[in-house]
Amino acid sequence: MKLFLFICILIAFVPSPKGGYTLLSPADFDERISTNSTGIILDVRLYDDYSKSIIKDAVWAGEKRVLLKVLKDVDKEQNIYLYCYEGRTRGKAVIGILLDMEYKNIFFLKGGFNSWVKRDFETDKSIISK
Repeated sequence: MKLFLFICILIAFVPSPKGGYTLLSPADFDERISTNSTGIILDVRLYDDYSKSIIKDAVWAGEKRVLLKVLKDVDKEQNIYLYCYEGRTRGKAVIGILLDMEYKNIFFLKGGFNSWVKRDFETDKSIISK
């Protein structure tokens, strides 16, 4: 019985082979993307939202085919920073894809782009078509 309990406890603390992701507040997200030049920033919102305003240097990957194309040359160890509109379903679905593809360093913006804007972090509107 003690051995069984020990094994159960041990299994609970062994990381999953799929890994996970790190949830970052807007301030932490901003600090990370400002100081880490080796990462890629993915905007997984709908293209209409992306075309209005983004976090500086973000690459649109809001459709699976586009995401796979963007990730084609991204190393599995590279930092991937991603955000969706509110940090819910869409972003978590992309995280699932990234984990299935065995990416290791995934950072997700808590509250999404919406929380970024509410906290007055800088956005880039240069993509807007004139």
